[in-house]
Amino acid sequence: MSTADASVAPSWRFRLGLLALLAGLVFLAYRNSLDVPFLFDDEPAITANPRIRHLWPFGDHGYAVQSTEAGRPVVRFTLALNYRFGGLEPRGYHLFNLGLHLGSALLLFELLWRLLAAPRAAAGLRASAPFLAAGVTALWSVHPLLTDAVTYVIQRTELLMSFFLLATLLCALRGAQGGARWNGLAVLCCFLGMGCKEAMAMAPVLVVLMERAFVFGTFREGFARRRWVYAALFASWIPLALIVASGPRDQTAGWHLGIPWWRYLLTQGPVILHYLELVFWPAGLVLDYGKRLAEGPREWWLGVSVVGALFLASAWACVKLPTLGFAGACFFLILAPSSSIVPILTEVGAERRMYLPLAALLAVLLLGLWWLVSALMSREGLRRGVFGALVGMLVLLATPATIARNAVLRSELTAWQDAVAKRPDNPGAHNNLGRVYAKRGELELARQHFETAVGLPDCGVDAYTNLGLVLADLGRLEESEAYLGTVVRDNPDFAQGHEYLGSVLMRREKWADARASYETCLRLGRRSASILNDHARTLFKLGDLEGAIARLEEALELEPDHAIARANLEKMRALRAPR
Repeated sequence: MSTADASVAPSWRFRLGLLALLAGLVFLAYRNSLDVPFLFDDEPAITANPRIRHLWPFGDHGYAVQSTEAGRPVVRFTLALNYRFGGLEPRGYHLFNLGLHLGSALLLFELLWRLLAAPRAAAGLRASAPFLAAGVTALWSVHPLLTDAVTYVIQRTELLMSFFLLATLLCALRGAQGGARWNGLAVLCCFLGMGCKEAMAMAPVLVVLMERAFVFGTFREGFARRRWVYAALFASWIPLALIVASGPRDQTAGWHLGIPWWRYLLTQGPVILHYLELVFWPAGLVLDYGKRLAEGPREWWLGVSVVGALFLASAWACVKLPTLGFAGACFFLILAPSSSIVPILTEVGAERRMYLPLAALLAVLLLGLWWLVSALMSREGLRRGVFGALVGMLVLLATPATIARNAVLRSELTAWQDAVAKRPDNPGAHNNLGRVYAKRGELELARQHFETAVGLPDCGVDAYTNLGLVLADLGRLEESEAYLGTVVRDNPDFAQGHEYLGSVLMRREKWADARASYETCLRLGRRSASILNDHARTLFKLGDLEGAIARLEEALELEPDHAIARANLEKMRALRAPR
C-alpha cells in the first residue's frame, strides 16, 4: 500500500508560515465583507426563520417555508449557534463563514500535497508537492469567484459541505495510506456533510476514484482492501435519502416541476462555460442568474460543445490518466447534483456551485504552468522562484477583485443595481431592486422595477404581490386590493400574497377579510412576529380579545424583542384586567 513521500512533508515552520499567509490573504480579501447585510435568501433562512431561534428543541416544524437551510440540519445548527450568541447581527455570521473558508483552505492544502507526494503521482511533482499545493491553495482562497459562497451568509451550505467533503477525502486518504484510525473520522465527516447539502452525495464516489488513482491503481484492489470503509461511506446515502424523501425542496427542485430535464441540462452547458470564463476574467459576477432556460440551439450549442468535450476528456483521463482524471471527476461530479438533469426552479446558475470545483480546475491549471516552467528552466531553485512569482502575481490580481466584489455586496442597493445592470432580462433582479427602493421610501422607482419584472418572462409571483403592495403605499388602495386579490385567487397556496392582501385590507379597515387572509397565510406556514401581531389586531377589532392576546403571546415567543407586539399585548392585557 503506497504512502505519501515523507521526505517532502512540509515542516512545522512551513505549515505555520502557510497558516499565517492564508489567514492574512483571507482577511485582506474579505475584511470588507464583515458588514455586508443579509441578502436575498438570508431573509427566509435567517432573519424570518423561527427554526434557528433556539438550539433545543431542534428546529421548528411549524415553519413550512422551504428556505435554504431546510433539510440541512448541520447548517441549521450552525445558524442557531450564531443566533444564540449574536442574534441577528450579520458580523458573527460572516466571521463563521470566513473561519470555514480558512479551514477549507488548510484542508485543501493538506490534501493536495499528500496527493502530489503519493508514489502514483507524477515524479516531477513529488519533490515540490508542498510548494505547489501552497500555490494552488493561496490563489483559490482569494479568487473572486468564491465571494458568492463566502460573503452571502446562507451559502454556508456550500462552505460546510465543502469543508466536510475535503475532510472526508483527506481522512480517507490517510486511512488508505496506513493510518487506520483515520477511517472512522472519514465516515463521520461524510455523514455530517450529508446534513449540509445534497452535492455531498458524490463524496463516497470521489473517495473510491481518489484511492484508485493515487493509492491502489485498480478498483479491484481498492474494494478488496477497503470494502468495509467504502460500505460505511456509501451508507451515508441513507440519511441523505431520508432527508430528500421528506421533501425539503419539493417546491424548488425535481423532475415534477414541469421543467424538461433535457432542457435544463442543455442550459447548463452555457452556464458552466460562463463559470469557466469567470475563472479567467471574473468581471461578470452576479448575485442572481434568474430562471430563464436556453431557448434553442443558437443559445446552447457552443456551451454544450465545449463542456461536453471537457467532460469526455475527463472521462478518458479517468481511464487512461487516473491522477489527472481525478481532478476532472471532482469538477464534474461536485457540479452534477445542481448542474445536470435535476431541474432547479429558482435559478439556472449560481457562482457558489463553483466553490470546490474551482479548486480542482486551479490545480490542473497551475500544475500545467509548473510543467511549462520546468520545461524552460532546469534549476529547481529558479523554477520555484519563477513559478512563485507568477502565482504571486495572480494572487495580487485576484485579491483586489475580491475586495471590489465584496464592496458591491456591502449594500442591498448596489448588489441589486449590479445584478440588474448585468442581467437586465432577469425579473428576479428587478423585483429585488424594487424591494430595496421600497424599503428606502423611493416608491416610484420601486413601482417601475416591479412593473418591469412582471413584464418579463418567467417572473415569479412574489413580484406581482410586491407591485400590489407598493401600489398601496402610493395610496392606490382600491387598485392594490383588486390586484392582490387576483394574485391570491390565481395562486391560492402563495402565503406571502395572503399576507400582503391582509395588510391592504387592514388599511381599508376590512377587518373580517383581513383576518381571513392572515389565517390563510399562517395555515400555509408563513409565520413571523409581525404577521401574528397584525392578525391579533384584526381579532381585536372584531371583538376577540382573548384570541388577540394569544396571538401576541405567540409573536413574542418567536421574537421577544418585538416592541410593537409587546406594547399591544400590554394594552390588551390592561383591557382584560378586572377594574
